[in-house]
Amino acid sequence: MGMKRLLQFLVPAAEVCLFYNAEELAAQVSHRFIHYFVSADVITSRPAMFEEIAHKTVVLTSGNDNNKSIPPVFHTINVDVPANILIKEMTTLMQRGHAPMVGTQSSLPATMKTGSETITKPLTRREAEVLKQVAIGRSSKEIADSLCISPSTVISHRKSIMEKLNAHSATKLVMFAVTHGWVRTEDII
Repeated sequence: MGMKRLLQFLVPAAEVCLFYNAEELAAQVSHRFIHYFVSADVITSRPAMFEEIAHKTVVLTSGNDNNKSIPPVFHTINVDVPANILIKEMTTLMQRGHAPMVGTQSSLPATMKTGSETITKPLTRREAEVLKQVAIGRSSKEIADSLCISPSTVISHRKSIMEKLNAHSATKLVMFAVTHGWVRTEDII
């Protein structure tokens, strides 16, 4: 999943703008954006451009970047990590600034924005229990044992959850559960 799609999924109400070079970005740097996600080479080549907005700039680093050249005022996220770790880092960063209260859902509706439409299909209480356990990394057998149901029932619930949320991978289920406050990032294995 590309960074733009990841951000659109994690923050469905956000407008994600993509700039292909520092000049394009420089023409748009203003206070209208909530966050800036930039590569390490942009920060090291144009640090003055980000002085006023350092508090809302996230530097995307890779294994090849020398983090010592990135001023400590910037948040950094290493993008050369497995998807589950990247999602965990992104959601932790988001929760610091836009934290939903974990466990405060008064009901079980699940809402996800896909393209131009918003899909709202309620999860059953059992589906919510399964989703939470999927999100923290438990296997179908472990979930079945903890809920006293069969593994095939867990698989049926997972399929239903994925259909209701229009999520085609476990990664998307994890992102949904974390960004909507169903589980905490520190609970993810």
